[in-house]
Amino acid sequence: IGPLAAGGGSMLELGVSLLRAGGRERQGEAGRRLQDALGVFQKLGAQLEVQRAKRELARLLPASMGLADSSEGMLHAPAFVGRAKELETLELALAHAVQHKENRFFLVTGETGIGKSKLLEELARRAVARSVAVLTGSFRREATDASYQPFVPLLRDCLSQLENHESHAALHKQHGATLSVILRFQPDLVQWELFRGIAPAFPLSPTEDRFRLFDAVGSFLRNASAAQPLLIILENLHWADQPTLMLLQFLVQEAAEA
Repeated sequence: IGPLAAGGGSMLELGVSLLRAGGRERQGEAGRRLQDALGVFQKLGAQLEVQRAKRELARLLPASMGLADSSEGMLHAPAFVGRAKELETLELALAHAVQHKENRFFLVTGETGIGKSKLLEELARRAVARSVAVLTGSFRREATDASYQPFVPLLRDCLSQLENHESHAALHKQHGATLSVILRFQPDLVQWELFRGIAPAFPLSPTEDRFRLFDAVGSFLRNASAAQPLLIILENLHWADQPTLMLLQFLVQEAAEA
């Protein structure tokens, strides 16, 4: 127990030092060290050290896009058991994509109840520790307005996060065309103050309307990921309708060519 506790203490102190040094790369490494230290102290039942590690992690983990106010839940997440190989594959791919500013796509499949959602939750937790913004969405079997779900709510959540950091004027300047197209498909958003002064895009033919939406979503996600690395997690893809699958295919092809 002594060497294990000493190792946890070393990881904790290194994590704190990296955190104080600042910078995205140091913060990512700090997050990993602090998470490792937290795991060690939880195994030992060292409550004072556990609380200190959690306090330091709370300073590091932002309210990430799509995960607002969730850092406390992440800190108290139970230990992740199983699927270590799959998690390692996804985490290495995420690290490579962030480091080289590349786009990566993975399809997680398997029978119901084998741990797909838990695997993605753990990946999201580790992504936030790397200062990666996370957007999550889930397709719903019972949805009557299933087209483009969950992309429209996902974009709405992302805009809400941006709204916390930028003025409406700045958002209109950078994303005005996207807001106009989104308003065309979701007219109820006119009640949101962010959309005040934004006119819905003029109607086109169904095919032109569809691809204009695709292009708007792609442009918005490109701009968002340029400001901060972005991880998008979509669950229950087997319930997606044809238009939504076409949008996803468009985004994958566009990003692969970037």
